[in-house]
Amino acid sequence: MCIHSWISRIAGAMLVVGMLFGSVAASGAPSGSSPPDPVAIREAAEALARYDRLLQLQDAAGLAGMFMPQGRLGHVGEAPVVGRDRIEAFLVSLADYKVLSNEMTLLSSSSAGSQVSQAGTYVQEVRPPNSQALTVRGWFRFTWQRQPDGRWLIQDAKTSSTPFPEDR
Repeated sequence: MCIHSWISRIAGAMLVVGMLFGSVAASGAPSGSSPPDPVAIREAAEALARYDRLLQLQDAAGLAGMFMPQGRLGHVGEAPVVGRDRIEAFLVSLADYKVLSNEMTLLSSSSAGSQVSQAGTYVQEVRPPNSQALTVRGWFRFTWQRQPDGRWLIQDAKTSSTPFPEDR
């Protein structure tokens, strides 16, 4: 795996959410489906902010707990890390990588039933162990699922070094 791809994967795993709440745009629902649910979109944005707080605390267990039991974390073109225990182990393995800054722009958010999808871009400065800081840029996608108890858990979180193929 090339260093840029690996660093992008690290950055994707360690996204610090610097959300610009005013940039959230609810996309229209396909014809024949229900309209976007602004409450669900707001609640998922709040869940993303909670993810950010846990990341800033470097709480690998807390972050992993935000995923569904078989949640997925990955970078396009690479096998995803699947399941809370594996996600936690992956995040623990990155403990020596320090996120120095992050800017994440949420470009779109849509809802369908008990699911919310978010997409955007990020720019992040990361300091690998015993190395100088690197700036990584990319695109992200999160899919959240509302649980029966009202919590929002991550079903799928992925990053890409280039726009996602369906966005090109």
